[in-house]
Amino acid sequence: KLDVQAICDLVGDKIRELFDTQVVTLSTYDWTTRTVFRNYLVERGKRLFEHPAPIAQGGLIEHLQKTRQPLLVAESAMQRLSEFGMQLIPGTDEPKSLVYVPLIVGEEVRGSISLQNLDRENAFTDQDVRLLTTMASSMSVALENARLFDETKRLLAETEIRAAELKEISDVGQMLVGELDLNRIYEAMGDKLLEIFDTQAVSIVTYDREADLLHYRYLKEKGVREHPAPRPPSGLSAYILRTRQPLLIKEDLDRIAAEHGGTVIAGEQPRSYLGVPLLMGGEARGVVTLQNIDREHAFSEDDQRLLTTLSLNMSVALENARLYAEAERRGDEMAALS
Repeated sequence: KLDVQAICDLVGDKIRELFDTQVVTLSTYDWTTRTVFRNYLVERGKRLFEHPAPIAQGGLIEHLQKTRQPLLVAESAMQRLSEFGMQLIPGTDEPKSLVYVPLIVGEEVRGSISLQNLDRENAFTDQDVRLLTTMASSMSVALENARLFDETKRLLAETEIRAAELKEISDVGQMLVGELDLNRIYEAMGDKLLEIFDTQAVSIVTYDREADLLHYRYLKEKGVREHPAPRPPSGLSAYILRTRQPLLIKEDLDRIAAEHGGTVIAGEQPRSYLGVPLLMGGEARGVVTLQNIDREHAFSEDDQRLLTTLSLNMSVALENARLYAEAERRGDEMAALS
């Protein structure tokens, strides 16, 4: 088994067959977020479901992590649990006796198996604890294999994403290399962004600091090209220019845009937004934005990273074109003087 939930279901069902217990709980712990997940919880044959919960300071889970030993409570089980600050789940019965066995990987407790007898005290023996401990050891190995399998899949997926990103970056670099016409750079880049990302709207604006105006070099939404007049920076674009940082809004875009004084320049109100600055010499000279009109959560942190890299490539191409145009202008002036 290479799926955590499948492992918990299999082991939980088997434990119910083997032991004199009315409650079986299999939990896993995430110490990074200090969260406990109840992967399997059955009381008197009924499957219960609990939301993930925080790992309490000084509680039973920290006790298991500290001792890495089973905990057998033969009598007064509820009193012992209350000493750890634990309370009954609403709608469940008080245990008369219980046992907790940690799931250990290396030096860390990654979870636990708990048995509870609701009818009588002294329901569990030392032999039960030994058997359950042996099962916990096997389960710990299976859970670690499942975790490593999931981690491997995640890394492979990330590798594929990075490879796709590198290809897009390479394609854009080849597209821009040697291009010295500003308008063609804007057109080629805007069309390429529409091709790469899950977006219906792309805008590329440059900022004239002296005039305090944004110039819309490229704006296309759902295949329609728009040509807004220059205007002072406002809303989300003004925020990106001021902070020189990317801005990713996955949901609640109407409210966030309104808080920044943003308005729709053309077309429909978007539901997802990603904007990055055009940086030249550490200064924000413009903004590139993607907008999804149809759905929230259209853009991810991976998209933000890729768009930031592509915008840097475009900034270099734009600066090269500007310097070339400036050199040509000066050359023409020198020729006229001579």
